[in-house]
Amino acid sequence: MKKIILLIIIYFSDSSQLNALSCMSPNIIKSYQYIDTHSNKTVVILKGNFFESKLIWEKSKKLETRVINTNFKGFMLGKHGFEIPYSGPVSIVFECFADWCGSIQSKENIIAFVNIEEQELKLRIQPCNSTIFSADISDNEHRLLKCHRFGEC
Repeated sequence: MKKIILLIIIYFSDSSQLNALSCMSPNIIKSYQYIDTHSNKTVVILKGNFFESKLIWEKSKKLETRVINTNFKGFMLGKHGFEIPYSGPVSIVFECFADWCGSIQSKENIIAFVNIEEQELKLRIQPCNSTIFSADISDNEHRLLKCHRFGEC
């Protein structure tokens, strides 16, 4: 019995397991409300995808923030919905905490909360990601637009 308990403690003491246990499931409405009330940065919301076929960066022994400059094609959220065409550069910032890094699927159609920093669009992707959501899940867009347009969050 003591061996089983010890194995359980060792399993959960691994830092990646502890980090995994600390994330809550991302919620597009909570992200929208957070930037609306707490963010001191200017944020635009984009819907579409990245031109590049491969956005994955190779993990090295030294986990650190990595930046990939890429191009995005889609629409920006306006007053009535995703109505403003946007095709242009976006820097993707993959951030790491301990041995756990943010990631994104390369050809995924997404809704992204993108910061404007130093006159550039920067998408910060963290391990507990709250900045990108699948646009292929229609409920994500529907709920976001309902909140944005009508305040029904």
